[in-house]
Formats: sequence, C-alpha cells, structure tokens
Amino acid sequence: MKKIVFFISAILIFSACLKEDDPFLPYSGISPQAINDGWEIVPPESVNIDRELLEGIFQKIQEKGDLFQLRSLLVFRDGKLAAENYFKDPNDISTPRPIWSCTKQIVGVLTGKAIEKGAISNIDDSINEYLAEELKNHEDKKSITIEQLLTMRSGIDFDETKDVAALLRNEPTNTIDFILNQPMAFSPGEQFSYNSGQTHLVAASLQNSLNRPLEEWADEVLFSKIGFTKYTWLKYDGYNFGGFGISTTPRELAKMAQLVLNNGKWNGEQIIDSTWIDKMITSQTVTEADSDYSFGYLWWVNEKENLYFMAGSGGQYACVVPDKNMLVVAMSEHDTDGDLEIGFEEFMDIVKDIKITAN
Repeated sequence: MKKIVFFISAILIFSACLKEDDPFLPYSGISPQAINDGWEIVPPESVNIDRELLEGIFQKIQEKGDLFQLRSLLVFRDGKLAAENYFKDPNDISTPRPIWSCTKQIVGVLTGKAIEKGAISNIDDSINEYLAEELKNHEDKKSITIEQLLTMRSGIDFDETKDVAALLRNEPTNTIDFILNQPMAFSPGEQFSYNSGQTHLVAASLQNSLNRPLEEWADEVLFSKIGFTKYTWLKYDGYNFGGFGISTTPRELAKMAQLVLNNGKWNGEQIIDSTWIDKMITSQTVTEADSDYSFGYLWWVNEKENLYFMAGSGGQYACVVPDKNMLVVAMSEHDTDGDLEIGFEEFMDIVKDIKITAN
C-alpha cells in the first residue's frame, strides 16, 4: 500500500511541476525560423491558410494551459512550413527528443523499401524465413507472418508496460529472445493487440535479411534521400529497436510524414513505392469495435476524418491531412504517460481546428 501511495503522490507532484515549474514561454507568434534544414518557409496566407484563425489556435493553447505537456506545434501545407511554435524551449527546433512509437511508423516505411529491394520477398512470409536461428527454441512462434506483425496480430503477449520497462532498464541479455519467450495470448492473426515487441521482430527480420545494420541501410536508401539527418536510434544486442528508440526533432519527423503524403516521392524522386504507401495507410485491422481508429501497416488510420498519422507515447504526433495537403506535427514531454499524456482525441481536436483554417 505504501508503494501505491508513493506512486500516486509522485504522479501528482510531477503533474504539478509540469504545470507550475515548466510554464509556456511568453507567446512568440507562429512565424517559422529559417535554419537551412531543407524546409521552405512561407507565411500561412501564401498557402491559403487563414493566419488570424491559425494564430488564434496557437494562442488558445498558450493561454488555456490545459495541454501543459505540449512542447511544439508545427503546420505544413503544400510541402512548406507555414507555422510553428516551441512553447517551452526554442532549442527544441534542433534538439532531438524521443518520438517513442513513431519509430514504428518509420519501420513501416522501411518495410516497404525492403520489399522493393527484395530483402523481404512477401509480407505473408513466416518470420522463420528471417529469424530461423532465433526461433529454434520457440516453436509456437514460427508460423507468425510479417503481415501479422505489421498489423499487431501476432498473438505474442508482450506487455507494453512491464516488458518495455524491462527493456528500458537493460535487463534482458538478448532482447529478441526476451520477446519470443513471452507467451502467446491468442493464435496468430486472431485479433489486434498493440505492443512494441512485434515491431522489433519486424526490424530484426529486416536486419537479418539485409545482413547489415538496419540504421546504416535506412540512411542509405531513405534517410539521406529526404534529409532526415538529425536523429539517433537506440540499439539492443546490435539491433536497432523497432518498437521505439528514435530521437529526432519535430521538423525531421515531419519529413517522414511528408514523404508519405507525397505517396513516397521526395523532390520528384520515387523513394518508396507508392503501392506500398497506399497499403500502409489503408485500414488493415480494427483496433476496437467502437473506435474511429484502425491500423494499417504500422500506421494509425482515422477513416472517419480521412487522416493517417504517426503516434508516440506522451504526445508525439505527425498527422497527415490529405484532403488539405497538410501536416500537423506536435511533440510533447516525452516522459508523460497514461492520464498525463496528450491522447489521440486531444490531438485530433487540434488537427480538426487547424484543418478549418485551410481554404
């Protein structure tokens, strides 16, 4: 009981500190700063965004203070940066911070590239094709397919709280074996169950098939092509972790979302096959019966609002609004979770408001 009381007290104190000790900076407007990072900077009105309405949204967030976790908010249209504000620290413009599960969406994009290059022959392949050595002592996992991992339907009972905490404490001596050693909660393909272990098995499959570090290959075929340079990617046992682990800046995160909005093109070059992009952002599995949110191939989809997006714990988001040719990107305190974090609905409310500003 003492531990529970202490934990609750710690949450309350942490929440109070965020609100009182880390207030937003004085409002500084929405005009982006030119830092020579590949983004064209434009005033919102030049891309048919109502500046007054957009300013009002940023000011409301600043003044109301309910979203005290929010660190940055950026708006892009027609491939150009039209508005941004760094609410707590102007250095966030160039300081990489954890994007947590947005890493999963990047792995989703890389999977498409691996298929194009022949490293993955088919997403219906069993993971035993790529993790044969690792699966020798895990007979119950051999029939799981890449597609089931991409749609979070492998059945592996990896706990997103307890098991992720063990990884963050560097407790497992072999992370792939640690994930494969978890019990099966249900048969492969039976139902959706979101967890980071599944995505790491995708990343490990890619790396084994490529026979080289995933990050090295990713930089060669994708990251360097779109100017995604300001990042780090956590490794376990020599493998870049596929469930989380990338730290980057809001503007760099936006480049990945812009690539997807462009159907895999960047500066006229087809970087990722457009057919894969289309499949990746199409609903493949239902997350909950009454939810507006579904899952593509590692990308979140909201068919009702015609949106697809990247999402990471604590409130890290890059949302694509295709009918407005627009991106809305937000990064928040990376160590908030549960009731303290900016959830899907809170962020979507911001997106819907911003969408209205675009003519």
